[in-house]
Amino acid sequence: MTLSEDEVDFRIFRVMSKKLKTQLGDKALDWKNMILDATYQYCTDTVQITFKIYNEMQEKILHDPVNEKELIASKDFIAAAPAKVEQLTEDLKEVYRHYIMLEEFSYMYKEVDIESFWYMKVWPLKIQACLTDGKNMVQDKNDLFSAKLEAEKEGFSKQIVQYQQTFEKIKDFSSLDQINDFINVSYELRKNLDKAHDIVKQFHDRETTFGLPETPYPDLDDIDKNFKPFHDLITMAHEVKQLLREWTEERLMTRNTDQIFSSISQWQSSCFSLYKKLNEDYPETAEVAQDLRGQIEAFSKNLPLIKSFTSEAILEEDWKEIQQLVSTVVTGPFERDEIKVQQFIDLDLYQFTEEIEEIAMRAEKKWSLAQKLKQMKEEMKNYQLQQADYKGITFLIRGFDEVNAKLDDQIVGTQAMLGSSFMKGRLKSETKVWEGKLNHMSELMEQLLKVQRTWMYLEPIFSSGDIMNTMPLEGKMFNQVDALWKSTMKGIEEEPCIMDLAEKETIMGQFVKANEDLDKIQKSLSDYLE
Repeated sequence: MTLSEDEVDFRIFRVMSKKLKTQLGDKALDWKNMILDATYQYCTDTVQITFKIYNEMQEKILHDPVNEKELIASKDFIAAAPAKVEQLTEDLKEVYRHYIMLEEFSYMYKEVDIESFWYMKVWPLKIQACLTDGKNMVQDKNDLFSAKLEAEKEGFSKQIVQYQQTFEKIKDFSSLDQINDFINVSYELRKNLDKAHDIVKQFHDRETTFGLPETPYPDLDDIDKNFKPFHDLITMAHEVKQLLREWTEERLMTRNTDQIFSSISQWQSSCFSLYKKLNEDYPETAEVAQDLRGQIEAFSKNLPLIKSFTSEAILEEDWKEIQQLVSTVVTGPFERDEIKVQQFIDLDLYQFTEEIEEIAMRAEKKWSLAQKLKQMKEEMKNYQLQQADYKGITFLIRGFDEVNAKLDDQIVGTQAMLGSSFMKGRLKSETKVWEGKLNHMSELMEQLLKVQRTWMYLEPIFSSGDIMNTMPLEGKMFNQVDALWKSTMKGIEEEPCIMDLAEKETIMGQFVKANEDLDKIQKSLSDYLE
């Protein structure tokens, strides 16, 4: 027997391997061809990729940079190019080794692919020549851009001188009457200085590109530092002039009064700070800050009336009281929505400031009470009764202590509000109604608790048919209470808010009667047991 035999006989069977050997041979040949095809594909793909990379390298090396950013990119690329060429050369050596293997297997490849491979051998020399030209071009551009940068820096230095001249003119600002003359100049200089700082940053980035130290511009920093209080004062004075006029002439109810108060406070603080900064070197300009503060202080006497007239607590009844107060000086309509600060001046309403503040203060107190009442109502509107399952047939109310504590807190708070001297008119009537509702809910919870306790005691007893036969009248009464309890618990399950339960018209009477019936049932049961 040999390994090449196609058939081998054994005692009870014959092994025939010819067909299997043929199939294995065919499969091995297929795998060999697949590997050779893949190797050939690797070679051609690598050559194509290498050719593409060399072309791109040539383009980048010979690219003419148009700015410093492109110049740096060119420098970095040229510096890295030799290492890249070395890597590509190693890749082609690997391709050559694979071609040798294909030769050993007599693989039939295209002549053009071999030509392309050998053509790659020329590229390192071409790239070397490109690198020489590229380095010369980069050096020329480096000199050109450096010269351009120096020229721009020189022109920028002249601009700084112009900014200083403009600032010298702004130093003449010595009166609020000059606001219109200086506001645009100040804004323009501020814009130019901000732009100049951006230019300095660009210069520093470009200097870093050329390996140069960053050029300082102390004159620019000095101008910016010294100009800032002037610009702040001029812009604030312009804003104050514009807003004070608007606040005086426009209807107060259309303005954001919180902004008025915050602006006044901020302006006063800024005026004080600017006066301190300017007084030593620029006393005349510092006096402008004082004059501006005086204007702000003059307007500030309107703040108490502004606060009182625009308070959200002022209701119609309060406004009528104010109208009555000022009727001695007001001859025409005096409506809240139309009130202006100019009217304070024209009608001399300042003489009524204390009385108007008193009315506003009372209104604020009433409003605070009204908000408290609203909050209390909202709490009870959302307050829900909690239930616990009872034998799978109905529910019990749990947490009676918490419910009663909540109601007690509300009742005590309501009574304290009614004791306030500011609780008057419609608000007092509304609060009394609320107190009545709270007492009603408290009473109802007492009735529910009493029914629940007695019902829980009697329910197991009257579940027995014997007691129902023995005490039919009492059994009928218990069944009525039982039906009321279960329907009420079902209703609470669907609408658990306590106010929903308390607002049912007949609920109180039903549970009062239920407690009376349960008392009768208990008495009859006691007599029966005795």
